[in-house]
Amino acid sequence: MSLRNRMLLFVTLLLAGAVLVMASIQTWDTYQALVAYLPADRLQAALQREIFQAGLAALVILLAGVLLSVITSREITRPLESFQQAAASVRSGDYQPSLLAAVVARQDELGQLGIIFDKMARDVGARDRRLNLLRVIIPMGVALSAEKDFSRLLETIVIEAQRITNADAGSLYLRTDDNMLKFVIVRNQSLHIALGGTTGKPVTLNSIALYDEGGRPNHNHIASYSALTGKRVVLDDAYLTTEFDLSGTRAFDGQTGYHSKSFLTMPLTDLADNVIGVLQLINAKNPLSEEIIPFSQDEVLDSLVLITSAGLSAYIREEKLREEINKLRIEVDLAKQNKQVDEITETDYFKKLEIEAELMRQKRKLS
Repeated sequence: MSLRNRMLLFVTLLLAGAVLVMASIQTWDTYQALVAYLPADRLQAALQREIFQAGLAALVILLAGVLLSVITSREITRPLESFQQAAASVRSGDYQPSLLAAVVARQDELGQLGIIFDKMARDVGARDRRLNLLRVIIPMGVALSAEKDFSRLLETIVIEAQRITNADAGSLYLRTDDNMLKFVIVRNQSLHIALGGTTGKPVTLNSIALYDEGGRPNHNHIASYSALTGKRVVLDDAYLTTEFDLSGTRAFDGQTGYHSKSFLTMPLTDLADNVIGVLQLINAKNPLSEEIIPFSQDEVLDSLVLITSAGLSAYIREEKLREEINKLRIEVDLAKQNKQVDEITETDYFKKLEIEAELMRQKRKLS
């Protein structure tokens, strides 16, 4: 029971008890006084009148008590409850100024206290974000830039994104040269699923086409929409949306008993702002209650997306450069081989061998 309800119940019961005691005492005193002076018939009428008056007084006092309780709840306990919720949100690191909006708008001492608390909470939130950037993003950026194992790099991107958002599941798509989004990492903590990356387990889920057979952009799927538009997509409850085709998600939920609710889908871009992949997180959880909640905007996550895009883009550039170098090396080797062959065939020895081979073929024909 909340503080407001407990206080309201206490005040109401206290007043009701006081009224009951007062009415009982008044009625008893009146009865004792009248017994000695009035006959029985008049005593009964007088007693009924006194009981009615005492009951009416009790009712008036009780109603006044209820009204006082409501006013007390509105003026004192509700602001205190708002402070309590705001303090809990500061502890959990997700303070929202809207929690104290009604208190801050007041023109009394509680309003002044609300303004001070709100400023302190905002300062604490800003400090926590800076600390998170120092503790999480900078080491993460260093680790991603130094990672030479592409599978581990992709896996680390999803794991860190899940940890920052407290997401139960995460997937990473890479854009292919034929305009497909290919699953490369799939993780789900509740279902104990880990595919791709360093697990050695291949991802068998079908890729998503960015364009249909007629060349029209595929805006039906969340991931393809995000890749084509370069926009972030946030869904508080995927089952309530009609904007995207979630038949595949519902089929997966039906087969596994899972419930995919909140979604956060973000495009990953290179330095030229071309989309090279998509990161999708599913089912953010409240750290305390484990309840599925909507994804919130987070500066740490934004920074993670930036360094992830940079790290992934740099690795892809390096891979393409290696491929081009290897291709060039092969072409150089082939050219060298052809030159060597030409040099050999132009020698007198090789020409003499060709003449002897031709004579042998003619002899075989004659024989």
